[in-house]
Amino acid sequence: MTLEKYVSLIENLPYLDQAFETKQSTWLRECKKSHFFNQFCVRTFSAPILKISRHDVFTAASNDLDQGILFCILWGYPRNMRGNNFSNILSSIEKIKSIVSYDKQVTSQEFQIMINTLKGSSIGLSTLSKLLYFFRMKIDGHQCLILDKRIVEIFKNGLYFELMSIKRINDYNKIELYVEYLRLMSDTANKFNLLPDKLEFFLFHFGNSLKHSENIAFPPLSQKTRMN
Repeated sequence: MTLEKYVSLIENLPYLDQAFETKQSTWLRECKKSHFFNQFCVRTFSAPILKISRHDVFTAASNDLDQGILFCILWGYPRNMRGNNFSNILSSIEKIKSIVSYDKQVTSQEFQIMINTLKGSSIGLSTLSKLLYFFRMKIDGHQCLILDKRIVEIFKNGLYFELMSIKRINDYNKIELYVEYLRLMSDTANKFNLLPDKLEFFLFHFGNSLKHSENIAFPPLSQKTRMN
């Protein structure tokens, strides 16, 4: 199956409007533990349920580092994170702020330093890639994009001809292949004159749900079948 068939669809996807709802009650445990996060929730939740779009997160990240990080977490994990992961992230907020910066360009070597810096903070590649993406950071000149479990599975399944070069990606080597993923997504998007964001959005929503349709001429229904 080729992505070329879906270029028109990808081009018209409203990726900035992708939004998730999160409840204020979902975050009460962390609010009780962290004055910093509680103050954020008091300012942010004007109603019991908050709906956050990609556009909202981009806006927050461009305006304020703390706000951008927290909006990214709420958008990416609207039902909160597993176990104590978010509490651990709040404890590591200064460490996160030391490596995330709006519109920053880093090398692949510096990216590996980021990974090492965040060890023990409960921030895996899924969360880190969201932060890098919303802060519009680049690695080796390539726009950072989200790479979570769902996207990894699409590459592993090898459904799209253009993306076969990293079919070997899995949960164990995804950090090692992240920059290659960015390069491939950028090259593929440029080939079809698309935004890399829209290509990632397409894979997230449609990637594993499509099946190539052959041009098969089905025989007409018999008269008896039609009457039934």
